[in-house]
Amino acid sequence: MRPLETRLYFRNYKKEHPEWMSNQRSRQKRNLRQKLIEFLGGKCKACGETDFEVLIFDHKNNDGRKDKRRMHNTHIAKYYLEHLHEAKKKLMLLCHNCNWRKERILRELKRLEGIGVPPIG
Repeated sequence: MRPLETRLYFRNYKKEHPEWMSNQRSRQKRNLRQKLIEFLGGKCKACGETDFEVLIFDHKNNDGRKDKRRMHNTHIAKYYLEHLHEAKKKLMLLCHNCNWRKERILRELKRLEGIGVPPIG
């Protein structure tokens, strides 16, 4: 097939088989995520959990919202695999439970600050 015919063939194939494309994208994102998890040590920084399904990327400085805006719609793992130095500096792996605990602690500290309780130490 010539290049134009090939492009048209694949364009039609994608329209006729959306489930295949969706599965393909999911596999690609999963592979990128797995590579970044391995690069960041492969376990929760707080408790040592190694289950791939429960590990998440946590921003050390709690600037995840800024990062998402800066990256637009780029998949986080894809971006940081292209910028490994930045990934090491900004991200850490946490399991969902430890991430939840961290968020609860931060919210409670903000609440206490708001009512005038001085920090300990």
